[in-house]
Amino acid sequence: MSYLDEEVNNSNNIVNLFKEYFSNTYVTNDIACTQINLKENNIGAIHIIELKQIDIFNELWNINYKTAVGPDEISPLFLKECAFILTPAIISLFNKSLLSGIFPEQWKSSYIYIYISQLLKKVTNA
Repeated sequence: MSYLDEEVNNSNNIVNLFKEYFSNTYVTNDIACTQINLKENNIGAIHIIELKQIDIFNELWNINYKTAVGPDEISPLFLKECAFILTPAIISLFNKSLLSGIFPEQWKSSYIYIYISQLLKKVTNA
């Protein structure tokens, strides 16, 4: 993999290249929400809650990367491996959402899978 005439081969250096690229590309605090369907929350802003960076980082770092992607089509492995660089952007988005009382409709999307264990089929009222 290469970026800015620097070529790397091992995973740590590849992650650092991604970090450098994204930190240089997305440095602004002014986030345009033109493609996000915003919906006012009926209860208003939640000023009491403020998420901490360490909590978001820990959640990203502990993601099970072997699971399938969700509706956003972002790989759990990408989120886990890029947790350090993604955390500030995610914390900013979440805290702005809580402070403003605006919750994007897309954040409510998820895939729900029904899993029926083979053990449940053996349950009887004997």
